[in-house]
Amino acid sequence: MSHLDTTLKRFVELSGDRTGDLGESIKTGFGWVDRHKLVLIADSGAARNHGPGSWRRASRVIGVARHLGKPLLLWNLSFHHSTVDMKDVGAQDAIQKSERDLIEFPAPILSVIEGTTLGAFSAVELAVPDGTVFVDGAEALCEYLSVSPRTTHAGDSAEIAAGISELLTEIVSISVRELIAQRTARLASIAMG
Repeated sequence: MSHLDTTLKRFVELSGDRTGDLGESIKTGFGWVDRHKLVLIADSGAARNHGPGSWRRASRVIGVARHLGKPLLLWNLSFHHSTVDMKDVGAQDAIQKSERDLIEFPAPILSVIEGTTLGAFSAVELAVPDGTVFVDGAEALCEYLSVSPRTTHAGDSAEIAAGISELLTEIVSISVRELIAQRTARLASIAMG
């Protein structure tokens, strides 16, 4: 069971991709964790494969967060290509746009990864966020890949909220230029490694 609904104090959903698709396999909107207002992009669990509408929805919400200067919270969101129909060029293009948008995002990016397997997330996905909260044994991902720069571990919703607050407090003191440079350096080390 996901801790998402019990970690957020409040949630206001943003939906649609502006082309007629609701993108229902991804949940997006404004979420409040403790005193922090974040923009959330989460795997809704509604479908095994995310179609282009879901990735366009994610990209649109990344743009909203950029415009408002709000941090992003990615919750169990895998850009891993096993979640995409490889014949769907539209989905592949939308994923690549979302990934580019994340690398250049001018505010903190946090992720929450709940008990999952190594195959669900790639090293690139773990390198982009500026901090990660691992839940229910998911910390093995970080230990295996060792690419996430700031991590914390949590077992329940209260610990997840505390971890998000702790990471945000640390990361907001880093300049946007430095955040983007750190993301780029982590990705470059993966490409070279």
